[in-house]
Amino acid sequence: MKRILINNQQMNGLSWYRVQGVFSYLEKEMDNVVFSYTKDSDTWREMFRWDIVHFNRAFGVQSLEVLRNLKLLKKQIWLDFDDNIFKLDKQHQHYNAFLDNNAIEANKEIIRLADVVTVTTKFLKDLFAEYNDNIIVIPNSYNDHIFPFRDMSNTVRNNLIVWRGSNFHRHDLYDFKDQITEVTKDSRFKWVFMGDDPWFIKTNDNENNILYIAPKDAVAFYKDLYTASPLLFHVPLKNDDFNLAKSNIAMLEAVLAGTTILAPKTEEWEHDGVFTYTSKEDYLTKLKALSCSTNTYIEKYYNLLVEEVKDKFLLSKNNNLRKEIIRNL
Repeated sequence: MKRILINNQQMNGLSWYRVQGVFSYLEKEMDNVVFSYTKDSDTWREMFRWDIVHFNRAFGVQSLEVLRNLKLLKKQIWLDFDDNIFKLDKQHQHYNAFLDNNAIEANKEIIRLADVVTVTTKFLKDLFAEYNDNIIVIPNSYNDHIFPFRDMSNTVRNNLIVWRGSNFHRHDLYDFKDQITEVTKDSRFKWVFMGDDPWFIKTNDNENNILYIAPKDAVAFYKDLYTASPLLFHVPLKNDDFNLAKSNIAMLEAVLAGTTILAPKTEEWEHDGVFTYTSKEDYLTKLKALSCSTNTYIEKYYNLLVEEVKDKFLLSKNNNLRKEIIRNL
């Protein structure tokens, strides 16, 4: 019998893709493992009870002290990361917390202390390999337990073009401000922004075409996506080392919504069925062209993307990697 303590995140997308949203299925499938979740997981009294302790986004001096105590207690440490903790845009809300000298050195030591490190992308694996030689990529995955793939061939997609994200990507939207301001003048569409309000792109020419949907509980958010039937998703991202490490969650959510996506031409986004751009100008040109696409054209690429997700990004398959880690620790 193994006992695993999993640090609990707030009920958001991170928890859905990396914590409760994935470990809840392992609880049902692994009879010889006991799972528990807690936010207050940094006392030695709590740690004594567990064989494996899982942390998502451990960083900084405080986390380092917790991990050092775990090592003294002979516990197995499993760290999970979905961001480049060494390269943040100066406009990012966590820039100062992650990138002062104490935090950087602490983060290197944190990775060294882990018995296993799981990451979302190959970029992160290559980045962290300097500090730990047991790094495993477990991509964020489509929850096929809950959401079956749909035949969208008889569904007329709505004239909705969707950006989804949080205020942590506001600087990306701002970087593409001119292009987004231009394309959202097209009143044939509702340009939907789910999770953050791009007030800085609004003008007299486009403000009536922009629909902002405030952040909401993850389950309600995914239900909205599943029933939205938009024409297209788009992902404007700055070309930097922080975004090169980002996973393709928006791609999975486009499939959930029954469509495909326009995204940057980088390794993480180059999949069958995904439209890619190479510059801001290319983003604008392709977004304008794709917004005029027929339902049949979008359907072709949606079907290609569904097959890609089935092959590489199913939760029912990728959770086997977590099972293997638990068996080996």
